[in-house]
Amino acid sequence: MTILNKGEYEITGQGTSGKIALAMARTAVPDVLLMAVGLPDVDGVEASRDVMRVHPLPIVLITSHHDAATIERAIVTPLSFELAWDVARGGRL
Repeated sequence: MTILNKGEYEITGQGTSGKIALAMARTAVPDVLLMAVGLPDVDGVEASRDVMRVHPLPIVLITSHHDAATIERAIVTPLSFELAWDVARGGRL
């Protein structure tokens, strides 16, 4: 988040779970949402689906997972988001 704070971005919220992300999408109404796949309470792909039902917005899924199952679940999900993963492992950003 430090990099975003240095730019011309306003951070409207920060959370550590899918439930918090859903609550923030309802109240903060962000322009874009950065969502981790590995969340403690719910999978980030599922949390993204829930957010899209409440407040459709661009979502960037961020993950270090590069297994085919995780990538496939994210790609086939009918959402407006991009999948980003660990560039050090030759992934996409």
